[in-house]
Amino acid sequence: MLGVEQHMVEQTPFALVGPPSKLIEDLLERRERWGFTYIIVGAEDVDAFAPVVAALNGK
Repeated sequence: MLGVEQHMVEQTPFALVGPPSKLIEDLLERRERWGFTYIIVGAEDVDAFAPVVAALNGK
């Protein structure tokens, strides 16, 4: 991103960046830290995000 350091992008609660294992880790951390229990995934990313949903199901 223009003018934004990579570590800032990785730490924002408003975007998910990385492989599924990182997304799972980040989502669990966000739930713990900020109480997030819902997210929005764009229609174009639903299939790619399915493994993350499956891994988090029931957690």
